[in-house]
Amino acid sequence: MTNDRATLEEAEVVARKIGSLIGAVMPPGWGFMLVLGTYGEGGCLTYVSSVEREGAIAMLKEMIAKIERGEPNL
Repeated sequence: MTNDRATLEEAEVVARKIGSLIGAVMPPGWGFMLVLGTYGEGGCLTYVSSVEREGAIAMLKEMIAKIERGEPNL
């Protein structure tokens, strides 16, 4: 870890470990996506999911739309 911030590679290792734990307890028919990101300028993002990239994009779009509409069941 440099400058009190993990590298992208370190975050990806952590994301895969957490993803394995989540995947092991997911109920049938459910998928997940875990997004990790840094704070501040020049931030990085990484994610791990149990769905294909297109499915992850669709999940994010649906979530954003529900948040913007103020849906309570999110």
